[in-house]
Order: sequence, then C-alpha cells, then structure tokens
Amino acid sequence: MVRRLLSWSLVLAASGAAAAALAFGESPPPAARAEFTVVRGDVTERATAMGRIVPRQEVYLRSAVPGILRELKVRPGDAVAAGDHVATIEVVADPVRLHQATGEERAAELRLAQARREHQRLVSLSRLQPGSVAPADLDAARDAVELADLALGTARRTVQLVREGSAGRGLASTRVTATVSGTVLEVPVAVGDFISEASTFRDGTVLAIVADMQELLFRGLLDETPVGRLSPGAPVTVRVGALRGRTYAATLEYIAPRATIEAASPAPPPGGAADARRAAWTPGGLTRFEIHARLERGEALEAVRAGFSATAEIELERRTGVVLVDDGALRFDGDRVSVLVRTAAGRLESRVVELGLSDGLRTEVLGGLEEGEVVAVVDGSAAGGR
Repeated sequence: MVRRLLSWSLVLAASGAAAAALAFGESPPPAARAEFTVVRGDVTERATAMGRIVPRQEVYLRSAVPGILRELKVRPGDAVAAGDHVATIEVVADPVRLHQATGEERAAELRLAQARREHQRLVSLSRLQPGSVAPADLDAARDAVELADLALGTARRTVQLVREGSAGRGLASTRVTATVSGTVLEVPVAVGDFISEASTFRDGTVLAIVADMQELLFRGLLDETPVGRLSPGAPVTVRVGALRGRTYAATLEYIAPRATIEAASPAPPPGGAADARRAAWTPGGLTRFEIHARLERGEALEAVRAGFSATAEIELERRTGVVLVDDGALRFDGDRVSVLVRTAAGRLESRVVELGLSDGLRTEVLGGLEEGEVVAVVDGSAAGGR
C-alpha cells in the first residue's frame, strides 16, 4: 500500500511540473533525431562532372566508287589493322557518266589520228624538199602526237573506271580497306545496299566506323563554380557506373572557353551537394563548361566501351587534421549557419559556426565548435548538408 501511494505521488508531481511549465510558457526540450560527435580528420573538396567515355577519334570508312555492297568482312567489335580488307563494292556504271567517258575517248582517238597525219605530212615534205620544214615545226608535231597519245590513254582508263570501278589495277578501287588500326564500333550498312562514293561534293555512304579504344576520353559537363580553379594537366578520377564503380586515372586536357547554358529549371534547394549546382544556377538555366580528360592507357581499358556513362572527380583542395562536423547537423538561415550542441546539462544549445571546406558529407569548422562536442539533429529543424 505504501509503495502504491508513493507511485501515485510521483505521477502527480510530474504532472504538476509539466502543467506549471506550460502555464509559464515553457516547453520541454525537443528530442534529438540523431547526434554526431565533432571529430578531427581530413577533408577534400572535389569538383564533379557527369559525362560519357568516348574515343578520341572516330574514323569513317567510305568507298571511292559507287555501286552495290557485295561483301562485308567486319562486324562491330572486330579488331582491324590499317590496310585490312573491310568491304567489296560491285560497281554499277552510271549511264550518263559512261556515255560522257566514251565520247571523250572517241574524241581523243580522233585528235591522235589528226596529230599523226600532220606529223607524217611534215616528215614527207621535209624529205621531198629538204629545208622546207623548220626543225622546230617537226618537233612541235612530234610533241603533239605524244600529247594526243597520253590523252587517249587517260580517256580509256576513265571509261574502264566508270564501267568496272578499276583502272587497270585489279580490284584496288572496289576494295574498301581500313585506313587506321582499331576496333570496329559500328557497321551501318548491309550486303546488297547501294553505296555512294565519297567526293568533293558529298561525303558518301559510311561503311564502318573505326576507333582506337586505347585512346579514350571522358567528355562531360562541369558546373561553372570550380572552373576558375582548374587548369589542364590536373589529375582526374573517372568512375564508370556500368563497371560497378570501377575507377580509372585520367588527366584533364581541355576546358571549353565557352559555357553551355542548359534549359531553365527550378533553382536547386540549399544544402548538400546541391550547393554547387545552386551557385551555377541562373534564371536562364544551369551554366556548365565542357571538359575532356584523357584516360591512362593500359589493359584495364579493355573492359571500357564507347558511350559508357561516367563521373569525373577533380580534387580542388585538401586539408588535414581539421575539426569536422557532419553536414546533417548544419542549420541554414540565410547566410547564418548554426548547430544544436548538447551541453553538459543535457540541454540543446543553438550555436553559430564558421565553416570551411566541405566534401558533401562533412564540413571543416573554422570556429564555434571544439573536437569532442556533440551536435544534434531534431525534427522540424532546418537541417541540411552544405
């Protein structure tokens, strides 16, 4: 009985204390959702760019003659060396070009016959009447015969080229060969397709695309905020998501001199990794710069395919042995940043802090906190990463 009376007395006392606190405008301290201990460690600020892995150069193989694709010797993924036979074209003569070429051939034959008759006439005249023909006229007539003979040979080879796709060198002009060594990335044609030739007036049909897969670049877009702190030659870490986050060493080669403005979108919310994107945001959209980073050559690149999505991380600044606070405990109110500190009495005390570098998870504390102190996150707070 005494124990039961004592329990009821404690309950009534607690209820009275809570009622008194409400009567005087006080409220119990909020419960902490999470607590973090301020520690000392290292922090690295990085710039992150999203992009893709692409070959440094893609070579487009085309035919020098028009016709029908009769043989295709490669498919995507095949390795080729410079000079390898890639495709064979069966020439289909263009009636207009063939008629023009045969006409020029006939005209060249007539000019040669005329030059020979003139030369023979001068030779006969000089024999019948010595001294009547100047030596220079004989030389000119002989040269005219030689020039007409050369023109006829050219006209005949043109006819053969139009009709057969070859000018007396076997199948040299109907065989398409690789101009560089590398890997076949794409074959956009099939046997039986009509192939147009490459000329000064048009590009011609692409038979295959070849690239050296040991010469790879990361090509992506970087927010404008860190661009002024970067320079070519900086080390880059490229992470390929399709390969389970495997990383590759790279070197920054290029920063675009002109920004790319993305379409307008709502401003990113403050806090966390979005802060860099918020700094680059303008009413017209996000301002980004294209960057290129060269991946180091090696056997590890054999698993990389052209077009893989990737992320590039570039180290901007590193500090060691500094006081660090978890970004989840930071509270933002305009330009003012504060944290809730657990005092020795167990209460939560709001304290303004001065911040330095951040890696998106932890931030350097320049003032306002000491190593070993405990900071808390409470429900309803304006907590957010920096």
